[in-house]
Amino acid sequence: SSVLIAAREKLRFFDVSDAQIAELAQTRAPHKAMDVLSPADGFVIQKNIFEGQVDAGMTLYHLADLKTVWVYVQIYEQDLPYLRPGEEAAMTLAYLPDRVFHGRVTYIYPTVNEQTRTAKVRLEFQNPDYFLKPGMFAQVTLTHELASSALLAPDSAILRSGAKNTVFVALGGGKFEPRTVVLGPEAEHDMYQVMSGVSAGERVVTSGEFMLDSESQLREAIQKMVEANQTPAAAPSSTPATNTVSAGTNMPAMNMGK
Repeated sequence: SSVLIAAREKLRFFDVSDAQIAELAQTRAPHKAMDVLSPADGFVIQKNIFEGQVDAGMTLYHLADLKTVWVYVQIYEQDLPYLRPGEEAAMTLAYLPDRVFHGRVTYIYPTVNEQTRTAKVRLEFQNPDYFLKPGMFAQVTLTHELASSALLAPDSAILRSGAKNTVFVALGGGKFEPRTVVLGPEAEHDMYQVMSGVSAGERVVTSGEFMLDSESQLREAIQKMVEANQTPAAAPSSTPATNTVSAGTNMPAMNMGK
């Protein structure tokens, strides 16, 4: 009858299974209690109820399928241009330091935090053994393959002063020229991509005696370099170590965020 059909549909609307409806139709006896079945497999990660304390519209449990987990990281805004969905991520946990989990970037959020200047990025990892659990902290490395023509310079050659990065280029004959460089992402082996300021093949100073750690010292060193270039150079008492700015091959393991 239409009344029976309507009753069945109402039960289905409340997520009563067809098997439970069939049992009611067969026994024709109402139940004081009924099992509520989850529509999906998973783990209970939050329980909101106690016996006898259920109201209409309440969320009883939160379930999660932990075979696949999401990991959220914060990425500095200057690194965002080098990040794309689908790129690889490697993750380690403090309690499993020898185990590396491999995942991918699945979503880059469209806003930047005004205080931290970072953007939220979502990563996805497979978790067949359930080692990864909600609320854990992890160490994450994101990788980005640099173009084969990318210029790379050693970190030891870069003098940082506020927002400015400077290298000293060896001109020969004991002369050096300060250059402001624009840096790209960090690559492997303590190298940085150089976007502008030097050319492939130029030699930059890496000697520790030129590693000046304050802005005033940096200004003084640059002024001395400029004055030295304007007068005949005396024979140097020692030659600072230099390294060549090289065109990179493929440098994965770009460190961008944790």
